[in-house]
Amino acid sequence: MHVLSNSVATLQRLLGMPVILYVTTPGPFKPIEEADVEPVHTCLSHTLGKDRQVALVLHTAGGYVNAARHLAVMLREHVEHLSIVVPHRAISAGTLLCLSADQLMLGQLAELSPLDPNVSSAHPQAGMPPSISSADIHAYIEMAEAWFGLNREQHGLELFKLLNQKFFPTSLSSFYRSEQQMLTYCRELLIYSMSSATSADRETVADKLVRGYGSHDCIITRPEVIELGLNTRCLSPEEDQAAFDLIRACQTLKKDETQTMNCVVASEVFLSTHEAVTPVGYRPPLEHTEIEVDTDLPEQTLTWRVHT
Repeated sequence: MHVLSNSVATLQRLLGMPVILYVTTPGPFKPIEEADVEPVHTCLSHTLGKDRQVALVLHTAGGYVNAARHLAVMLREHVEHLSIVVPHRAISAGTLLCLSADQLMLGQLAELSPLDPNVSSAHPQAGMPPSISSADIHAYIEMAEAWFGLNREQHGLELFKLLNQKFFPTSLSSFYRSEQQMLTYCRELLIYSMSSATSADRETVADKLVRGYGSHDCIITRPEVIELGLNTRCLSPEEDQAAFDLIRACQTLKKDETQTMNCVVASEVFLSTHEAVTPVGYRPPLEHTEIEVDTDLPEQTLTWRVHT
């Protein structure tokens, strides 16, 4: 037994299935990353029963898209029926992970986000934003047509030349490859969260998530998730409260005054925490992008520790 066991057991009783937590917490920003796959896999192996169903309580501000996809594929390899519980926030790469669920269980304040790939630089040029989305590139062409009446067929080459003056050509191809990769991942995982939909309907949702929102930090609320067509169930007030209490319990875990648990993977019988030494004067970034290039996140001492 560990400090979260009783709270996990309460939610398990309400949901009628084993519960696993994958929760990022306050402190130095902890992205979804490749190092998370092993503790989640270990927790799953300790928790999954013969019926091979599990509810994953997810709370995250995002991270690396390839790591999120790896987690999704690993979960689907072992779990016959996967529910993902989102009491509050599963944005950016967390939204991609949500697409792997047979059923999304959403709380009243649940929020997902668009999946437009972002490329950021540690040293942006003067006058350029630090992070640019692939959707911004599409919007540039659409703006030229809508605001200035420039026909794509007639003026496309001139617009392309202008873009190449602002971006190194291979940077543009990186945007293209990242967007194609994201669309591929969405199509792959939407088979689970939209199992009864047609391939055309899934394609529409993938396109909406990658290209259909005004900015990367748009909030997709519970009613909007339902409208998209993902297989969704609203948490009951009691379930919602129990899931929120679990997130709060994870957020209070602390080793000492210098080491904060900024990610928790746990079940009733397993607990692993990710510890970060907070640099002096450190402030977490306002948001995290799906794909990073030349990132300059502050140096942190990061370790996973399994509690026995």
